[in-house]
Amino acid sequence: MRRALRDAAPYRTVLRRTLHLGLLADALHSAGAQDEARRTGASAAEEVETRGEYFCYRPQWPFARLLPRAAALTP
Repeated sequence: MRRALRDAAPYRTVLRRTLHLGLLADALHSAGAQDEARRTGASAAEEVETRGEYFCYRPQWPFARLLPRAAALTP
């Protein structure tokens, strides 16, 4: 996590709701709360689309691997 934040610093990335949701989804996934992680990831993916914050799909973010799967869950 520290590395991801450090890598984002040169791009002046602002921590946003989308990032918080993604980080929460990753933490839930790591803790074994798969259903909650999917729901939270779906919310994050929806935020990405709504706000156009496609930088969240960059592999530097630990939750980026969850977003494409979560996006498939959004109606």
